[in-house]
Amino acid sequence: MSESYPYKWPRDYAAEIIPLKTLAQRREALARVPVEWREWVAFYVKDFFTKRKLSKRRRYA
Repeated sequence: MSESYPYKWPRDYAAEIIPLKTLAQRREALARVPVEWREWVAFYVKDFFTKRKLSKRRRYA
């Protein structure tokens, strides 16, 4: 998180959730995201894993 703003944006929350090892850890972290941004953060996280999955398919196809 940058020092230039005192709060987190949805992408900041997603950046913390994505590297977590298990789905259970990611779900727990997502539950701690403010309600007004939870859906947005979930979209970013799901989008990341969808793109990674497609990238792997193309690489090994």
